[in-house]
Amino acid sequence: MKWAVISLIFLTFSVAFGQDSPPAERVYRIGNGVSAPRVASKKEPEYSQEARRARVEGTVALSLVVDKDGMAKNITVAKRLGFGLDEKAVEAVEEWRFVPGQKDGNPVPVLATIQVNFRLLTAPVTGGWTALNTIYLWAPPVHCWKSPSFLPSLPPKRPAQLP
Repeated sequence: MKWAVISLIFLTFSVAFGQDSPPAERVYRIGNGVSAPRVASKKEPEYSQEARRARVEGTVALSLVVDKDGMAKNITVAKRLGFGLDEKAVEAVEEWRFVPGQKDGNPVPVLATIQVNFRLLTAPVTGGWTALNTIYLWAPPVHCWKSPSFLPSLPPKRPAQLP
């Protein structure tokens, strides 16, 4: 009975401290022969309704590991903004794809920090600038749709002279 209790405690201790699991893969830092990962494709994060109503702007900083396959892993929020924007930033970066960092010509997992900017500019109903994050769109005022006032007026056409 005594040996059974001791072996059960040892088994619990070894499982709890991961002695039976394979060692974790090394994560590199940029520099000393390790190149930085690059963004290959990204999805712009969306504003949360709460942040839009409160007109919150700012930057969310995320710390993550870009693995050998170019996927973002272990994403944590290093600098919070609140109002649901932290979660929106994480959701967007989870879908990003990267060209992984390299060491000696081989892809390696690299620790990285990403800043996600949130900017909100509102536009009047008749036109103006509107922005979602870093995408800017121009909506011309309604009176510009027919004859833009910023274009020079052209002289009227003369009818062709008859012979």
